[in-house]
Order: sequence, then structure tokens, then C-alpha cells
Amino acid sequence: MKKLSLSYPKTEEDERTVNSLVMKYKDYQEDKVKTEAREFSVPALSGNKSRNEASFGVQWEQLWYRTVVFTKREPQVVIARFSMNIFNGLLALSLWWQVNGGFPKDLQNMTGVLFIMITNTFMGSFFASLNVFQLERPVFLREQANQMYGFVPYFLTKQVIEQPCLIFAPLVY
Repeated sequence: MKKLSLSYPKTEEDERTVNSLVMKYKDYQEDKVKTEAREFSVPALSGNKSRNEASFGVQWEQLWYRTVVFTKREPQVVIARFSMNIFNGLLALSLWWQVNGGFPKDLQNMTGVLFIMITNTFMGSFFASLNVFQLERPVFLREQANQMYGFVPYFLTKQVIEQPCLIFAPLVY
């Protein structure tokens, strides 16, 4: 323990001691890592690494069921999406209530409201999907590593289940 203690202010002697200890530890670790690397062997990959055991239909069915169950268990996600669109719609309505398009300035205002409505609709659905993917990422990676399903059935199932919400939520806006 005495070797590890330094006196302050540090001297060149302390710096040499620390550097010496670091080099000894590095040499020790390097030898240990090289020894473990020689003992460790990785099995060869088979050429069939991307094939899943289940057919596309079975993967689709299982993912469909799981996504429907998740949607039923988390109804607040759907409620939040519709609530967000209602709020944004009421906000846009209050800001552009009596813009009728009779003047060039009104035309610019209507173009602005259309831009904001489209941006809000896109960003709302984009961030909702992003959050769902982040929540399910650990499960997806674990099941993907176990070759339970492929990426294509997972992505297609998510998109098909999300479509009703992505279509009807902007209509509320």
C-alpha cells in the first residue's frame, strides 16, 4: 500500500513509480490476454446463418399475436396518440380560425398551417414508432439471436398493426 501512496506535490520519483507500476500491470495483463486468446476457440459459422427454423407464416402469426397483445396491454399508447392529435388540431384551429384566403397574406398563412399540420402528423407518428422500437429492442435482439424470427416478418408485422393508428389519428387532427 505504501507503493501506491503519493506525496503531494508530486515529484519525478512519484511519476517514475506510477509509470513503473502501470507498465508491470500492462505486461501482466497482456500476457494473460494472449494466453486466454490461444486457449479460446470460436466454432466455425455455418453457411445457413440467416435461415430461421420456422416458416415465414409461422413467424408472422406469432409476431402478429404478440403485437396485438402488446397493443391491448398498452391502450394508453393509442389514447396518447389520439389525444396528441386532438390537442394539435385544437391549437391549429385557435391560431388560424378565420383565415379565409382572400388576400395574399391569408394564402401564406394557409400554406403555413398546412406545413405545420403535416410536420406534426409526421413527427407524431415517427416518434411514436421510435419509442416503441426502443422499448422492444432488448426483446428483439434476444429473439433475433435465438433465430426465433427474421427482421422482415418483425418489421412487416409492426407496420401492418400500426397502420390503422397511423391512418385514423391524422383524421382526428
